[in-house]
Amino acid sequence: MEIKAYTCPQCGAPLNVEEGTTFTQCQSCGSKIKITYSKNEIPQAREFITPDGIAIASAIVPESYELEAKYNSTWQSEMVPFIASVSATSSDHQVYMSSFSKEIFHDLRNPFLTTIMSLVQCHANNGYRKFLEPEEYLKQEAEKIAGGTLTPIAKTTLPSALSNSPDTAKQMLDNDIYAYGLFMEMQPKSINSLCESVLYKYSGKLNDRDIYVLAGMDYEGAELVYSLPGLDGLGDMTEKALNSFRDAFKKSVGKELPSGSDLISSFNNVMSGKDKMTMKDYMNGGLLGKMMREKKEKAPETKEEVKVERNPDDPIPFGHSKEYGKHVDHVLFGVQRSYFCMYYAEKENEANSVFGRFVATIAPDPSLAQRENQLINNKLDMIRQQANRNQAMAQQKMLELQRMQARTSQMIADNARHASDGLMDSWRRKMDSDSRISSAYSEAIRGVNTYTTTDGRNVEVSTVADHVYQNNYGDVYGVSGNALDQSLLNNLNWTELKK
Repeated sequence: MEIKAYTCPQCGAPLNVEEGTTFTQCQSCGSKIKITYSKNEIPQAREFITPDGIAIASAIVPESYELEAKYNSTWQSEMVPFIASVSATSSDHQVYMSSFSKEIFHDLRNPFLTTIMSLVQCHANNGYRKFLEPEEYLKQEAEKIAGGTLTPIAKTTLPSALSNSPDTAKQMLDNDIYAYGLFMEMQPKSINSLCESVLYKYSGKLNDRDIYVLAGMDYEGAELVYSLPGLDGLGDMTEKALNSFRDAFKKSVGKELPSGSDLISSFNNVMSGKDKMTMKDYMNGGLLGKMMREKKEKAPETKEEVKVERNPDDPIPFGHSKEYGKHVDHVLFGVQRSYFCMYYAEKENEANSVFGRFVATIAPDPSLAQRENQLINNKLDMIRQQANRNQAMAQQKMLELQRMQARTSQMIADNARHASDGLMDSWRRKMDSDSRISSAYSEAIRGVNTYTTTDGRNVEVSTVADHVYQNNYGDVYGVSGNALDQSLLNNLNWTELKK
């Protein structure tokens, strides 16, 4: 930090002014004085560059401060391909400042959306977390830096770019929501949104000394409701339909329906015959069709929801629309940029001055912003291409299924006709040899035997039948003569019954 000597124009008292200060107050007469600089004295922004040469940002920071920059290439979500951070520490290590790039968090409150996202390959889901109040988020992050518990003591507006241009910030948020809707192939509607800049001051202890932490951020968020073709306001109905689907799978296959990407493997196993699941239970209209029928046939069960009484003219607190009786599918919230400053109590004047200039002048490196946009576009293109491939595979599977169903139906019809002809011939021969069967009332006289089906029913079949079979629809046929070929029985899913 550099100190320059000036003289008060009112009383002539000496002024000690920190480098870059634009306003000060004379300690002798109390006059407020604007400090102007010659062209050569204007503070210059310093570059924050990682050890491997990635330019992160620039800001006005005293020359005596040590700079550090970090670049984490881990994707947090489709809209956040990396996290970049910068920090500056005073030469005496009494003042520490840092700033972090954009973070976006998703609180999916609709189970259908959760299922959809779990099936998207190449999807980044590190940014999924339950909604967190802005002040709670900042407190957690500030305590990470301080390494201990902090107590909030003040709140004000952060003098950042968002607070200076709130309309621009709101437009950027609307653009992000629109882009996310295109990616999800849905129509998002924001029922509650927020763009604000906040700065909290906390107090605490470090090495038995009093410290303060300033924590601020450009915060934004939206509570969204989505619309799909034929499905509006999915809500709890979707969870009910999914539960019904899980029950059908377990009943037919004998095991629990897997979640996530394994759901696709399960579908392929059914198609290939590894899992014997009836088409009636599984593929009758597909998952979406099953949900649609569930929605039409059954009304949703009413659930008691906590509703908060409020003045109709008061805005609903962001993130709490459901508590006020509004349906919400998705809470999208996050930080465009966060700022932190930790300092010992005796360094408060220096820290406030340096931190204020740091917040007001920090700017991302243009090449980093370009890289961010390129990575996002590449990621979305990759997901779209994968979605197109999945759709083509699903269509091919459906065509194969339809052909298989047609062949099976024809085989069932042909064999049923042959079995029926054989039964009629046997019956006519029996009637010619023993007319007493047609008029007798006892089982022996009527010439029938009793068989028990696989579901516990008792059925009577003519004694002329040497073999009795039940198909997967529950129909029973008796056949005289030799038993049917076992491979044919397996293909038709027939079972021979015992007396």
